[in-house]
Formats: sequence, C-alpha cells, structure tokens
Amino acid sequence: MPGRRLSALDQARASGSHEAARQHARLNTNQSRPIDVFKVVDQSGIWLMFQPMRNLYGAYIQEGAAPGIIVNANHPLSVRRFTVAHEYGHHVLGHAPVVDDEHSLTGSRVLTPEEAAAQSFAAHFLMPLQLVNTMLRQMNLPLDPGELSPSQAYLLSLNMGSSYLATVNHLRTLNKISPQAATILRKEKPKDIKSEIGRGQRPPQVWADAWLVSAQEAGRTLYPKVEDVLHVALPETPSTGFLWSVEDPGVIDTTRPNDDATIPTHAFLSIEMSSFEGRFPDHGLLNWQHSAMRFGAGGTRHLAFRALRPGRFILRLVKRRPWEQSGITEAFELNLSISPAGTGGIVQGVSIRQQPLLSLHLPTAA
Repeated sequence: MPGRRLSALDQARASGSHEAARQHARLNTNQSRPIDVFKVVDQSGIWLMFQPMRNLYGAYIQEGAAPGIIVNANHPLSVRRFTVAHEYGHHVLGHAPVVDDEHSLTGSRVLTPEEAAAQSFAAHFLMPLQLVNTMLRQMNLPLDPGELSPSQAYLLSLNMGSSYLATVNHLRTLNKISPQAATILRKEKPKDIKSEIGRGQRPPQVWADAWLVSAQEAGRTLYPKVEDVLHVALPETPSTGFLWSVEDPGVIDTTRPNDDATIPTHAFLSIEMSSFEGRFPDHGLLNWQHSAMRFGAGGTRHLAFRALRPGRFILRLVKRRPWEQSGITEAFELNLSISPAGTGGIVQGVSIRQQPLLSLHLPTAA
C-alpha cells in the first residue's frame, strides 16, 4: 500500500525540521551545549531588536535589503530565545514579513503552514536531537524516558535554554515521552516547579529560574543567568563532623547578618540558604530538628546559591570538619557559565553585538 500522504501542515513541519538540520550543518554548530541563537542571528546580518510589544511575541521584518527581528523584551529569556529562533526560521525559510502573537509561538490554535514551519524550525534548531540526548545523559536520565516528572522536564528545558512548554512539546515530537505524559506536563506551571525545587521558596526575581543538581552531576557545565538560584543537594551525616562548605572567595554568605551589607564586585555567587534535610529509613524526608534526634542519621545538605554577575566560574564545595583546615574527604565541582539577565547584556534595544554597527548607519552632524 502507498504511504500516507502528508497534510500541508505536516509537510510544513517537515520542511522546518529539515531546514534546522541544514542550518546546523552550514554553521557547524556545537550541538552538545545550548545553541547561541542570538549569536547566530547577529552573524547572519539580521538586525536584532528587543522592545516591549504588549501582546505580541515577535516579528520578522524586511526594510529594503535589511532583514530584522524584533522580540518582546518583557518576556523571560527562554521565551525570547525561542521567539528569535522562530523569527529566524521565517527568514531562512524565505517567508514574507510577519508579526507573531502567542498563538503563533505556542501552537495553541491551528497554525498556517508558514507558522507551523517556523515553529518546527525553532524547536529543532534550539533543541536538536544530539543536544536533547546529551542533556538527558548528563542528568542521568534514560534517552527515551517515556515519562518525566515536572521538575525533570523543567530542568531539561533550563539545560537546553528553551522554555518549559516548548521543551515538553518537542519531547513529544521526538517520541521521548508518551502522549499521556505530555498532557500531564503541559498542565504544570513553571512557577510551581520552582517553588518545589526551592522547598517552598522561589527565586527573588519572578523571571529567574531555579536549578537543581545532585552529587551524581559533579563536573557538569551549567548555563544560568544572573539572579537565577542554583540548588545543590549533597549527602551528609552531621554526626561525623564532616560538613559541606564552599572553598572559594568568589562566593559570599548572605545568610550571615554581617556579610550581606556590601557584596564585593568579585563575587559570582551568594549563599542564600544552607539547611540539612534528614531522612529516616521509612518515613521520607524530614527536617533537621527531627532527624537530629537520631544520632548518626544521614541526609542531604541543601545549599542555594544566587548568581550575582556574568562570567565563567567554578563552584567548588568540600566536605571537612569546620575546625580543621585539612582533612577534606570529598569535593564537588560545577562549571558555571553565567550570562547576563538580559539578552546580550541589555534587556531593551539593539543586540549588544550589533551596537558598534549602529553608529555606521547613523547620520553624522553637518
């Protein structure tokens, strides 16, 4: 029997995914780390502008021979990244100028073939299969999990630099999760997941994200942005005297009253919380006060760090007795590549990489 004929929308989605693969091949993209879509657009000779746009998400424009992309500056970074990829898709697919709203970016209603192609391009460009598999491995998750918890799906979206909803939808497209799992995950809200990761506390900034890493993920490279909160959970048995602590002057402890008055300019992170969460063998996770009543009880040291400034930084934690300078029994390191809270160092205006070019197009004074 002949194969099923693809619908116009299916053909459009296929063309979008194929074009994403073609662009990665052309650009020789490193698909084992988050895709720097802003850099790709900058280097493609496309003007990139961030402006408040009310209910709009983005637009692809064409002024003479100069193409441009405008993105809503009020949206979270992950949404802006996906919007830029979507508008870039319109460009490389040869589409006419267009203005996109929420429905075009989320697929909450039936899309035109052009929007379906741009949407598919954005998902496959930002989340190529190699990147998805790389991040699943680094998170110690199976390559075809079938089901994911909301926090696992959320953390996967952070590691790939995409929005939560776009990640869930793409995982379903790649058959990484079942239709039932996707339906359940779509009902979850990132703000509630952040609260769960932070044990009831969300990051101070509503747009900031909450990361969670365990001892098994030592040595990983993470890409948080300024104001994101990094939660590290490591096994600890306080009765032995060996406790986890930070071994770096680039981290300050704001939980101490005398340390939070002035934050030094060299600091990359601040400790926002340090707590011990004990575990009884048969009664689940308990707080320190209860577990402390059992001598020798082990549990988890939960440390929360807030990113203060952009840059590359190695977070190093060591387990030792506080009264001893030597005698380290374990060490834990994370490689952090912290980006600005805004895009390219700014939240509104022309991409920072393109600002030097702007002066070349401005009229000079007579």
